[in-house]
Amino acid sequence: MLIAVNKKNYQTYKKLKPIMAFKYDDAEWRCETKCGKYLYVRYSKGVLAMSSADTEHDIGNDVHIVASDDSLDKENPKSHNFLESELGKALLSAKSSDKKLKSIIEKIPDSKKTFDEIKEFMGWKIKDDMIWDS
Repeated sequence: MLIAVNKKNYQTYKKLKPIMAFKYDDAEWRCETKCGKYLYVRYSKGVLAMSSADTEHDIGNDVHIVASDDSLDKENPKSHNFLESELGKALLSAKSSDKKLKSIIEKIPDSKKTFDEIKEFMGWKIKDDMIWDS
């Protein structure tokens, strides 16, 4: 089950109201919103991240963590926030040049979510014929 880990980010992206979405790769979708913005949605290793921009070129420049899967925090399953777990904190504090980053990421179990699951969690309403998810 997805849990919002940053309520401000969750509300910001919930308000964008995508009108179409297409699958970009196994864990990534690209959307266009009602207000004309581009939206990037990625679910990987139990973390839901999003980015929006006025141009497709700028999408991904400013990525925000919106939610995590509550099953990731095995140490404290009632916390419902993987990013507050020891492993989550290590991931957030690691730099891309950190040699430990690869070993940290490898410890995170891989999990999958469908776009429909993400859409439901975000409260988005998109016509079925405007979603290309295969």
